[in-house]
Amino acid sequence: MTDLKDCRYCGGKAKYYTHEDINRAGEPGYKSVCYCSRCGMQVEGFDTDPIVAERKAADWWNRGIYDLKNH
Repeated sequence: MTDLKDCRYCGGKAKYYTHEDINRAGEPGYKSVCYCSRCGMQVEGFDTDPIVAERKAADWWNRGIYDLKNH
């Protein structure tokens, strides 16, 4: 996994997890979630390859492209 930057909103430490999941089209694959351990901001990446899913989520996190589900 790529090193994750601290949260751009609160400065909290970022963490991640990856697990098997199904996308909105019903296709199986892996979802990787990067999230702030302090404020809960998060971003998700999905792919059929778990490494690719992790790279997508880490890239979006480090670029500050967060899902605004928790805010």
